[in-house]
Amino acid sequence: MENKKSKGISPVIATIIMVAVAIVVSIAAALWLAGLMGTFTAYEAIQIRMINVVKETSGWNFTITITNIGTGSAAIEKVYIDTHDCTSKFNFTTPYTLPPGHTILILMDNASDFFNVHNYKSGRTVTVKIVTAAGNEYYRTVVLP
Repeated sequence: MENKKSKGISPVIATIIMVAVAIVVSIAAALWLAGLMGTFTAYEAIQIRMINVVKETSGWNFTITITNIGTGSAAIEKVYIDTHDCTSKFNFTTPYTLPPGHTILILMDNASDFFNVHNYKSGRTVTVKIVTAAGNEYYRTVVLP
């Protein structure tokens, strides 16, 4: 009678180990791809949350609240009131980078020359447009008090 000694693991244990390794490698690959996709699919999405306009004797003061609700940074380049570029009248330097989830208040005061030149009056509806470096445009209207 010959003496049989086991010199390996059983086929059942070997199968379990191979399945476990395959699962771990699959999970690692899925997480890596998800991170990679998140990097390449970042997007900007600006939301003009509020425009507060206060009438002064010389014109209006604008306070615009802007939030980036996207997953990528947004670079604000221009601010228009109707079709007039009034970026230089606001209190920020361009391009202003707004990270995801952050909010900025931009202010325009003492811009009586702008409002007088363009003959703005109370009751007029104006459109505020924000333009980003990516070329996206975001609009919101407000009625002058």
